Amino acid sequence: QPGRAMRLAGRKFLRTWSPGPNVAEASGSAYYWWASFLAYSVVVGGALLGLLVLLRRPLALCMLAAPVVYVTAVHLIIVGSIRYRVPVEPMLYIMAGVAMAWVVRGAPEGRLNDRSVKRKQSSP
Repeated sequence: QPGRAMRLAGRKFLRTWSPGPNVAEASGSAYYWWASFLAYSVVVGGALLGLLVLLRRPLALCMLAAPVVYVTAVHLIIVGSIRYRVPVEPMLYIMAGVAMAWVVRGAPEGRLNDRSVKRKQSSP
C-alpha cells in the first residue's frame, strides 16, 4: 500500500520536525508548548537562512545538512518523534549562527563573505 506508506511518512515527518511537543509527549502546559514553538521557530528560520548563505560553501553545507537529511529519512521509515531530532539540532544551531553572523556582518548591504568585508574596510 504505497499510498498509505506515503501518508504515514508525511505524518512521521511532521511529528519529527514539529515546532512544539506532540500532544502525547507534552507535559500538559500550554506555556511549555508555546515557549518551545517560539524558540524552535527562531532556530529553524535561522537555519533556513543559514542554509542559503552556505550555498557558497558546499563542503560546509554538506557536513551540516547531511546528518539532518539522514535522520529525517530514517524517521520517515521508522517511528517519528521530536526526541529523535535532538542529535542533529546542533547542526541547526550552527546554521542559524551562520545566518546571524551573515546578518551582523552586513547582509543588507550584500556582503556575503570575509573578503568583501576586508575590501570595504581597507578602502579610503
